[in-house]
Amino acid sequence: MRNSLAVLVLTVFVLAPFGFLASAAPAGAQSSLRAAAVVNDEVISMLDVILRLRMAIVQSGLEDTPEVRDRLTTPVLRGLIDERLQIQEARRLEIEVPLEQVEAGLDRLAEQNNMTRGQFMSTLREQGVLEEALRDQLRAQLAWREVVNRRLAPQVTVTDEDIEDMLQRIKEDVSQTRVRIAEIFIPFDSPAEEGDARATAQRLLDELQQGAAFQRVAQQFSQAPTASVGGDLGWVTLQELSSEVADAVRDMQPRQVAGPIRTIGGYYLIALVGRQAAQDVQERVQLARFLIPAETDDDVQAATAQAARLAEEVQSCAQASRIAEDYDGEGVLPTQPTDALDERVRSAVAGLRIGDTSVPLREAEGVAVYTLCLREGSGINREAIEADLRSQRLELLGRRYMRDLRRDANVEIRI
Repeated sequence: MRNSLAVLVLTVFVLAPFGFLASAAPAGAQSSLRAAAVVNDEVISMLDVILRLRMAIVQSGLEDTPEVRDRLTTPVLRGLIDERLQIQEARRLEIEVPLEQVEAGLDRLAEQNNMTRGQFMSTLREQGVLEEALRDQLRAQLAWREVVNRRLAPQVTVTDEDIEDMLQRIKEDVSQTRVRIAEIFIPFDSPAEEGDARATAQRLLDELQQGAAFQRVAQQFSQAPTASVGGDLGWVTLQELSSEVADAVRDMQPRQVAGPIRTIGGYYLIALVGRQAAQDVQERVQLARFLIPAETDDDVQAATAQAARLAEEVQSCAQASRIAEDYDGEGVLPTQPTDALDERVRSAVAGLRIGDTSVPLREAEGVAVYTLCLREGSGINREAIEADLRSQRLELLGRRYMRDLRRDANVEIRI
């Protein structure tokens, strides 16, 4: 089994096995630098494809064989084209990612690999990965997130009627069965693209059936927002899923994978992680907490601003715990039922995903920020439903945004 860096959002690649940088053969160099695709006059080279393909194979835990490379070349190239379109759109909107966000992202990647920042960068260099190239890729991902948040998030509205409708749907699920599933989503924007999307989904299913880890394949190839967490959707009722996915999941057994499942706009691969009856489980959460002291009312405004700045840097409970060491020293709290939380805290963390932070909250000793470390069980509440609906609608808008970018782009594939 090959050792690899376990990067969740940003995966890394290995140059050494291909020997391109050390090759003395001009023909090989010319071949690797020729265009694999041209996206609005910007070239994606064969070397780009080879490096990303190798990255995908390493991170997915697959054996590097000609057959595997052949099956994955198409989805890898499609991902590179989409990434190039996203970078171009961020540039058009004059979106620049602050240096501190890139630095925080690098720290996060090191932490995910259980390394210090220095160890992580040293390992990358040993594998032939340039630090600046890694920064550029991370900067592009952060820029696209800002594009979506700036252009689309203000368009998303969730009304009380929407929440009540979803509550009613959940209550009408007589079995009250909840499932934990993971997803891989491959979109298509038109009937002409559907065949390629299905073929890509089938290629990925073949790899999963050959033993590839679902989480890693999702991180590499899924076009859903859950890709960054390995496709994990968490615990949901069948009523919360599309009818096509719910029909497939209903008869699945844990650890089984189903697909390709056709829905409006794309194909899904679904893995069933677990199944449980809602009445048997009480939702429990684990939080990390840091607090900026504020002894008087005059101190609250400054403490709130400081807490908000620190919260922007936090991407995990470990980071929140380190910040806590500099202040109140509380850090990660014991796992407890959601209902046991203070009402204000419960409301603040209801819609968070793992690693997300709450808004700063005024407390007796100062201003606190909470980070969600773990959520277990099947608690259903209005805040969580609102957050899920908002996320689903933002995801749909994001897909339409990408569809429009692809439709308006001049893309020429040369392989």
